[in-house]
Amino acid sequence: MNPDTGHLFRLRRGEDAPEGTEILPDDLQRYAELKARMVAGVKVGYGPGTGEPVAKVNLRSSTPLAKWAKKKRLERIRNKSRRVNRGRK
Repeated sequence: MNPDTGHLFRLRRGEDAPEGTEILPDDLQRYAELKARMVAGVKVGYGPGTGEPVAKVNLRSSTPLAKWAKKKRLERIRNKSRRVNRGRK
């Protein structure tokens, strides 16, 4: 999943993930699979292994996937801020 855009990707084993994506923890894999199935039933999605988005998570919601993405974004901002502030001392 890309934490910045909310796009979910379905990849085959050994396939490289697109830039900016992070692998979901095992406990969130089921949510992602359910979301991808729901979207596939509503509209034609992209096939597995194409590296194209399969579904998109609403990042403003309070679902477990959205909370995980928010945590990842804030963690990245926090780490960048720490690197910048270390150089100022």
